[in-house]
Amino acid sequence: MVIWDRLTRTAPPDDERLFASLRAGSREALAELYDRHAAAAYSLAVRLVGPAEAEDVVHDAFMVMVREPSAFHPARGTFKPWLLRIVHNRCVNLLRRNRSAGEDGLAALHDPSREPVDEVIASLSAEAVRDGLRALPEPQREALVLAYYGGLSHTELSTRLDVPLGTVKARVRRGLLSLRDHLAGEARP
Repeated sequence: MVIWDRLTRTAPPDDERLFASLRAGSREALAELYDRHAAAAYSLAVRLVGPAEAEDVVHDAFMVMVREPSAFHPARGTFKPWLLRIVHNRCVNLLRRNRSAGEDGLAALHDPSREPVDEVIASLSAEAVRDGLRALPEPQREALVLAYYGGLSHTELSTRLDVPLGTVKARVRRGLLSLRDHLAGEARP
């Protein structure tokens, strides 16, 4: 019993408990969450927008936690994917804003499409996600990787892949459904 008490006292708190402490105003909880997840958030941002913009994106994502702590709901999922979704959304918004600024802005952006789809998949941290993406038919896999890791909209995908917009939307939807089914199968005991 004494050993168990020592183990439970020294075990680091999980992300949800840290986030609850952050909601209560704990700066230490924010620092711990940052230490745990900033590297993954930065890595994603670098892949999407390049190193020049990545730090600002990550900073903004962590500021969302401070300004809107009620945005995270543990019942809807775990903390890390929620944070990475914020980073992803901010990157996509930045890419779209810069694309609308003109061709000069486009030339300065990091082009995630220079990385082949297989390289992007290999760089993902979750083995189950990599396996799920590899199991998809090539058209679905390509559409998902370019949309979520390349930041392309459906219209941009349609132009890039030279297929109708409806086909792009169908590929993305079918790919997401297949990936969800794959991941749900991985989660079963």
